[in-house]
Amino acid sequence: MLSGTYPGVYLFEAPSGVRTIVGAPTAVAAFVGPTRLGADRRATRVASFGDFERAFGGLSAGSYLSYGVMHFFQNGGGEAVVVRVPNEGAATAQTALNNATPAAALTVTALGSGEAANNLFLEIEALPAEKTFSLSVTDAATGARELWSGLSTDTAAMRYAKTIVNDADLGSRLVSVDVLANAPVVPVPTGTTFTATPVNNVYGTQLPNNVAYSIKASVKHIAGGAPVEHLAETEIPLFAAAARLPASASGLAQAIEDAINAKLAGVAAPKPKIRIEATVLDYRNAQNATTTQLRFRVKAADLKDAPLPDAVIEIKNGDQPSQQGQNPPPPFLAFFGLTAGQVNASRIRLGADYQADNRVKVASRRAGSDGNVGIPTAADMTGALSALDKATFNLLCMPDAVRPQTSDPNAPYYSNYLDIYEAAKNVCESRKAFLLLDPPPNVTDVQRAEGWKKNELTVRTSHGATYFPRVKMTDPLSAGLVRPFPPSGLIAGLMARTDANRGVWKSPAGIDATVNGVYAPQVVLSDSEHGILNPMGVNCLRKFPIYGTVSFGARTLVGSDAEASEWKYVAVRRTASYILLSLQRGLQWVTFEPNDEPLWGQIRMNVTAFMQGLFRQGAFQGRTPREAYLVKCDAEITTQADINQGIVNVVVGFAPLKPAEFVFVTLRQLAGQTT
Repeated sequence: MLSGTYPGVYLFEAPSGVRTIVGAPTAVAAFVGPTRLGADRRATRVASFGDFERAFGGLSAGSYLSYGVMHFFQNGGGEAVVVRVPNEGAATAQTALNNATPAAALTVTALGSGEAANNLFLEIEALPAEKTFSLSVTDAATGARELWSGLSTDTAAMRYAKTIVNDADLGSRLVSVDVLANAPVVPVPTGTTFTATPVNNVYGTQLPNNVAYSIKASVKHIAGGAPVEHLAETEIPLFAAAARLPASASGLAQAIEDAINAKLAGVAAPKPKIRIEATVLDYRNAQNATTTQLRFRVKAADLKDAPLPDAVIEIKNGDQPSQQGQNPPPPFLAFFGLTAGQVNASRIRLGADYQADNRVKVASRRAGSDGNVGIPTAADMTGALSALDKATFNLLCMPDAVRPQTSDPNAPYYSNYLDIYEAAKNVCESRKAFLLLDPPPNVTDVQRAEGWKKNELTVRTSHGATYFPRVKMTDPLSAGLVRPFPPSGLIAGLMARTDANRGVWKSPAGIDATVNGVYAPQVVLSDSEHGILNPMGVNCLRKFPIYGTVSFGARTLVGSDAEASEWKYVAVRRTASYILLSLQRGLQWVTFEPNDEPLWGQIRMNVTAFMQGLFRQGAFQGRTPREAYLVKCDAEITTQADINQGIVNVVVGFAPLKPAEFVFVTLRQLAGQTT
């Protein structure tokens, strides 16, 4: 109730009840199948083929999915979701890192199976007293790098390693971690580590005239499985007699780094493209005293080079000259209060073993492998569809479901490929998405296509369509080779382009539905041959003079004349799904509102505004809104019994646009007219 305490004008803002319903996306294509690399069974969104190359390694001869994604973006696709299915028998790379005890402290496992995961490199920074560490993961194949700092091995910590790194949405895209039960402390940091405790405050002082310091350094790494030594116990002058010493541990680390790099520069050809990198880290030890760590790592000098496998540096005391009859100066390490810590690989290759020598060794390891078959099982293909549960998509392509056998290019590899598509159909029906089903490779002519659709294709749904024949396209992996590919990827791109240019209600077919990058259909159809397949609900790809290869069919899997389905046409089915998804998103605010006429009026107003917008864009038949669509939400369809159960009913109808599939032109001669 409004009330006032003083004479005057009071201002209030009343809600208008207008809640704009925004159209749902219509052409986000999901691709499920094998890829060269990438995370297994995880939906990953890509906005270009470049994104796909970075996340999944690009084209692969063993992946029709990779070509399908390329064809999708070539033909106008703008956004895709990719789910990688691991090959049968493939293994993930894994390494268990030791702590200083030593005991296994942290297991790091690649998210993607296969040999490609063996190109992942790990770097560890650590603060042992605080039970925190930083994990850096670098993919040498793609250049991707992740850094996870401030991780903890304490389960009660806010940045507990498993919680942070393994988070499905915000966590790593390369690895997962597991903190082992016997890991009270963090894993050993990578690189050669020294603990620095200044003695007699030597930093910033001047050396005596009879004292000079040098170090002995060894620098090597593994190349092609064999150790390569660049420096072996090499004497390197560091501070001359009477030299002014660095003023801090950072200065000392820089001096050592500069001296070793200068020595490496003088190594005889071929010169190593490596450098030494020093870092300084201050932390509080168990006694709450500040401790300084100096850490040295071997790095690739050229950032384009892959991280050096199993690279290591060792620094020891050098020779310290003194005058005769005088006590020798303390060794270099002791003089600077350096306590040699662990000598570890600068980067640890995930899943790989390395030369033990006197360095820290991993607790266990398992190399990634591609498996003996190199192709996923049918069960894995079907099971990977669950990764789409939380993803947003509208089109679904599984071109590898109909991949041919290696020994026989006309025989499908999966004898039960229809089971894969049946599972995909169920996903599309529940998610209001659209399945693009590819014919198997043995469907190579009109007669086989007719028999396949009539007798073999058991997948029946309005949420899907099939296109014949395959298309001949250039294979970028084999210069000059033109070979057939399943058409689902390029049809998905064509649908995305048509949706953007004309709207989802326009059938993705006709002379403007040109498919890009196609040399020709595998089978060039005549009008009479097309006339056999079209009434059966098989959409055909045709090649016409001037226009090139175009999509010339617009029927769903239940679009045969004999079935007489109301969902005969692709555009009608996809328009209905678009309206349903848009209303589902746009009416979320209705939940828990008072279920009465004021709510119903708001629903009518907002849904009508949405449908009117579509009408103005030409999405429906009819000359007037009354002829084009219907919106009803009132007491007539929402009874008191419904209200008691918390139900509000909304009825939306529309007059769909159906394609002009057959154009009849009648020509007659006019008899001469007399005036």
